[in-house]
Amino acid sequence: MLLTAGCESRSESQPAKRQVLRYVNYSPIGDVDPYNLTSSAQYTVACHVLEGLMRVYQYELCYGMAEGYEISEDGCTYRFFLREDACYSDGTPVQAADFQRTMRRLAAECYLPSQLGLIENAREVYKGELPPEELAVWTEGQRTLCIQLEHPAAQFLQILALPTYAPTRSDRGETLRPEDCNGPFVLEGPETDGVLSMEKNGYYWNAAKIHLDRVEAVTMSGTTEAYEAFERGEVQVVPLPLEGEDTHSGGVVRQVQTGIMEYIKLWCQGEENPLRSQNLRLALNNGLDRTAYVQTLGSSVIQPWARCVLPEIPGMRETYVEEFANTPFSLTGELEKARGQLDQALQELNLADASELKLTLVVHNDSWSIREGQALVDQWQEHLGLTVKLECVEDIASFTAEAGRGVMVLEGSIGEYNDPVVYLEGWTEWEGLPFGVKTALGQLLVQAAVQTDRSIRLNCLHQTEELLLEQGVLIPLQIREDRLLIDPHLRGFETSVILAGGGYEFLYGCFY
Repeated sequence: MLLTAGCESRSESQPAKRQVLRYVNYSPIGDVDPYNLTSSAQYTVACHVLEGLMRVYQYELCYGMAEGYEISEDGCTYRFFLREDACYSDGTPVQAADFQRTMRRLAAECYLPSQLGLIENAREVYKGELPPEELAVWTEGQRTLCIQLEHPAAQFLQILALPTYAPTRSDRGETLRPEDCNGPFVLEGPETDGVLSMEKNGYYWNAAKIHLDRVEAVTMSGTTEAYEAFERGEVQVVPLPLEGEDTHSGGVVRQVQTGIMEYIKLWCQGEENPLRSQNLRLALNNGLDRTAYVQTLGSSVIQPWARCVLPEIPGMRETYVEEFANTPFSLTGELEKARGQLDQALQELNLADASELKLTLVVHNDSWSIREGQALVDQWQEHLGLTVKLECVEDIASFTAEAGRGVMVLEGSIGEYNDPVVYLEGWTEWEGLPFGVKTALGQLLVQAAVQTDRSIRLNCLHQTEELLLEQGVLIPLQIREDRLLIDPHLRGFETSVILAGGGYEFLYGCFY
């Protein structure tokens, strides 16, 4: 549980000057509201200007505002002990009541069933059946916070590392002010002229290990402008494009995992919906050559993938994916199996030919998503003789399938913390699940939740993943990577595939 610095000490010959890091975004960050973080760029900022009881750095769970904790024998009661030097950026001490205030507000306004919903009475508070004061979070003096869970939850400490659970001052308004920041950096104010600025927090408990004096997130129109700024030394980190030739000179190119996983959700409900057939769903899965699909897109930052959980997520001794290696879908497809499953599906649906199937693939209307969608429908046509309509929409999140349509939706997701459950539990909220699957998923997740034995818990989670894949309610496709152009003198600039790590991690960055 020890926090290790990414840049232990400065070189004796290092010049005594302000250390300023400037990194590029290609779209504005907007407001950084810890209760409503909607992008990785916002999480990156929030994870550096705010800190919860715990912190995650490079996938390791570390102490944050807490210097220790105790867990009851039944795994349900947590007692956190705050640091004596836990402060906001103006030197005001962080108190246990500030964390209690955050959780009460979240329970009343947001609930977050897979996170805050673990706490006793959270559901009733959100429904208005109990006042926020009845949430099972209490204080013992100014520096001890106690939390009672409904059942054991191995992921709870990682949830408390999310910036959403940072402390809230009693005079906090709707907008995050500099004095509300308690992390290693201080947000100077809202984004101005395309620049969002953070200064080092001198009151941060680990300030001696923070070498950067200032960080600026700079919004630029595209890679040409960013390359030119990089070559002039005005920015030190530039995201490279998904495709095309690089035109930069100098710097170090690093290819990293983003944590973004793309898949297709299948809308399976409705008596007239052809996707109610499990055989058809499995035929669509097995009829795809994911490796060829990625090659068609022509990008070096995409890997084919046929699982629900990312490869980096830990298991017992190896990664979860290494320990549970079996998967029902091949990266290159299984066409004979797919054609057999399609024939069975047509019989179940009382259809004479695949041309009678009415299927639609919904994608976002940007050029890259349209390319992805076209590559998929082309494969289904070539491999299975299926004609799938490609529908492009502005807002995937608000799209609702019409009754009877065989609708599939191309989406992406990213996990918020470093545990297999984060990639599995959200499926119980998917309205398009076939009858009975939602109940079965919920039962498996409850079995996993109450386990204090990590091995048994991981086995339960693997059964959950197997159920999702065997039912064919999703078509996993690919893992998205990213390429960064980085100043060769910058050290300690890391990345994370989980948003608790904030995407970019410059906590212990420094120039030499």
